[in-house]
Amino acid sequence: MADLSKLVTERVLARLDKMRTDMGADNVPYTMSVPLALILLGFLIFAVFQIVQNADEEPLTDAKGRRYKLVSIPGDGNCGFHAVAAGLNALQESGTEVAVDLDFSEADIRKLLKKEAESAPGYYSEKLKEFGFEEAELEAFLKATMEGGMDGHWLGAQFGEVELMMIARAMGLRIEMFVSEDNEVRCYQTHDFGENSVGLLYSGSADRGHFDLLLEV
Repeated sequence: MADLSKLVTERVLARLDKMRTDMGADNVPYTMSVPLALILLGFLIFAVFQIVQNADEEPLTDAKGRRYKLVSIPGDGNCGFHAVAAGLNALQESGTEVAVDLDFSEADIRKLLKKEAESAPGYYSEKLKEFGFEEAELEAFLKATMEGGMDGHWLGAQFGEVELMMIARAMGLRIEMFVSEDNEVRCYQTHDFGENSVGLLYSGSADRGHFDLLLEV
């Protein structure tokens, strides 16, 4: 943040110096102080926008040297489903074939998750036990997973990593989970069911966090 403030200050001061030079330092009447201040404020906002935009475009790297573009996802309670949908759409746009050919939406991923859980109840009952969840909760999960929004079911809310596993298995994907630390991103969990990969950047608490998308570049 200190670097950002320094850059903004330098840009605004440079613009002010140029304006004073163009207009003549002694020829700026008092009546122009307010509009001049508004002009400077406009330059300040524009400078901040440019710097933040450039920062967003700077690739992130992991320990293996892989580079990623961060795609911000809105925090509306559906971020995990939005992020997976955006990742699948990006794969298709790049010419990669995925298991289901769709223009994916958050609702499509919810349906996919529910259908996958219903298709292999025995398999997932065992997986739930492995991850410390109660098998009996599967039926309640099937009802809850279609409820979107801030008060609805967010990805991982009930069964954590098992929900990501369900999506990866259904789509023949490799879903990699990342966190940001020390100016890098670190992969802490992988659900590997195929060659095509979707990277999710997780931030926040374990029980109520946020997902953004990482696209490998």
